[in-house]
Amino acid sequence: MSGRNQPTHIGRFRITGRIGSGAMGVVYAADDEVMGRAVALKVLIADLESDPETRARFYREALAAARVLHPNVITIFDAGEDDGRSFIAMQLLHGAPLAQYLTKPEAAPLERKLDLMIQVCEGLSAAHAHGVVHRDLKPSNLFVQTDGLLKILDFGVARLADSSMTAAGTVLGTPDYMSPEQALGAQVSASSDIFSAGAVFHYMLSGNKPFKGPDLRSLLRQLATEDPEPLPAVPPILADIVKRAMAKDPGGRPERVDDLLAMLLRFRRTLARPVVAGTDERDRRLASRVDVARRAIESRDWTLAIRECQHALSLLPTHEGAAAMLAEARAGQVAEQREREARVAGHLDEAAAAIEGREFEAAEAAIAAVDALQRGLPETETMRERLADARSVAEFEAEVQRLVAEEIRHSRAVFRRGRADEAVQQLRAFIEAEPRAEALGPELERLERLRDVLASGAAAARRAASEHQRRATQLAERGMFDEAIAAARQALAADPSNEGVAECLDQLLVRAFEARVKREEERLVLERIECARPALDAARRALAAGYVDFAARAAAVAGRVAPASDDVRALVEDAAQQMEREDQEIVDLGPVPYEPERVETVMRPAPGVAVEPLRFDRAIGMLKSVFSKSAPVSPKRQGTRR
Repeated sequence: MSGRNQPTHIGRFRITGRIGSGAMGVVYAADDEVMGRAVALKVLIADLESDPETRARFYREALAAARVLHPNVITIFDAGEDDGRSFIAMQLLHGAPLAQYLTKPEAAPLERKLDLMIQVCEGLSAAHAHGVVHRDLKPSNLFVQTDGLLKILDFGVARLADSSMTAAGTVLGTPDYMSPEQALGAQVSASSDIFSAGAVFHYMLSGNKPFKGPDLRSLLRQLATEDPEPLPAVPPILADIVKRAMAKDPGGRPERVDDLLAMLLRFRRTLARPVVAGTDERDRRLASRVDVARRAIESRDWTLAIRECQHALSLLPTHEGAAAMLAEARAGQVAEQREREARVAGHLDEAAAAIEGREFEAAEAAIAAVDALQRGLPETETMRERLADARSVAEFEAEVQRLVAEEIRHSRAVFRRGRADEAVQQLRAFIEAEPRAEALGPELERLERLRDVLASGAAAARRAASEHQRRATQLAERGMFDEAIAAARQALAADPSNEGVAECLDQLLVRAFEARVKREEERLVLERIECARPALDAARRALAAGYVDFAARAAAVAGRVAPASDDVRALVEDAAQQMEREDQEIVDLGPVPYEPERVETVMRPAPGVAVEPLRFDRAIGMLKSVFSKSAPVSPKRQGTRR
């Protein structure tokens, strides 16, 4: 990847420059815009993105290194993908690879090389303690910082103890420093890293690779069968330590890397020349200082060791043992500080991640862990401020969510009560007042859609109801009440909440009932008249023949059956007029209306009932009393008694 198409950003990281490249990826210098720190960003080469094994190895590096938190192991901050590019964010180092560093004058003393060898063992010890076998330890994977601290890099072919990746039969790593069993594809364990460490130590002490095969085949043969070249000008004890680490048989090597580390530490202490106490006061004081410094180093009290070594060197500046222990104490102090800084950085990362994930109690615990390591750090106060801000934001968002839920509940209640426009306006006003209430946007759109659907349906219902009501009115005007009521019912079914339709239906029901009553009354009147017709006919014939008494009796019978008949009223009037005429003149008796037997049979009273003769004036009075409620008596006869 050339500088011309170098990315400017990968995720939250802003690229500031290119550091280098390897078989799997390109390494850039970058700024973490979230955490505010410089990092080294290793990006997988695009051509390898499609290879599942390469991607697995790439992420395996992040997983393996992230499990080990130690000053002599590079710190992994993050790993992921951005726009299809896999990346690992790690600690940005300043210094030089081991091979380049060994060419510098300060790397020439044996004490300095011994210190670097010890740091390699300490880093490997931490990795093995976490179940991580490096599998590719070589000078190019060791980096010496400007402060003298060594870092183990590139865990790309590392194998985790609980993983089946890179199992037996697969050869991965650099052959120059590879163990014999690894070269043969056998099962690889922590012992293989011990062999590779011994090979690297051989290179550091001699300046040459331990095996110099001209080709890969020769190199693998030497690894399996030949011993490395002897180390020139190296103390025999140290040479023997390196030789044991590079034993062909894993059983002949130190059992653990911690055992190799202990051998190197013991050898470093032997570099101090023994001082025999004598009568000379300076020698006694020097011996005391050196002894205290040695015990302080064993107890990892670096400050005391440095002070005692400095006192010893002030007594004898050429004392090699004191100088070596001073270097060891300073390196230990630096390593301890680096470890503390790494742990602090790790806890700060944990706090940042917890804050990001709204796990505030976990963030507090991580900040407390930082305080336990080192109080008063500006980063800790910054993290506390971030935590407080995040909590405030979370509380505010929780309150907004509560208000949003309450507003949704209230708006829906208003909507269900039929006040759709009011519900929509209320929701829109809340959103304008509180822009962070994003959750109300979909709810507002939903209520608006429902309101429009209801409005459209209501308009259609009103139109249908109006049409049915108009037809019902037309049918009622034509007297077709049953059809009109059916149309009004259709109108009410189309718009059940229309009060006008309900009132129209109520009026139609009343009018239909009144019409039925009127028809029934008319039918009853006609039926009464028909029933009274024989009596009326007899009364007319009797009146025509001059027999007013008989006519009055027959009219009374007809009046009882059909009191509202116009014929009865007319008959009464005729009888009254005829009686007036008879009162003023003598008239001839006409024929009898009925034969005596028939009349007697028809008018015969019930057995045992006496019949009183009926006078004309009494008959007229009876007729008047019968029709007094339905038809007025002629004014000519009021108050007249003949």
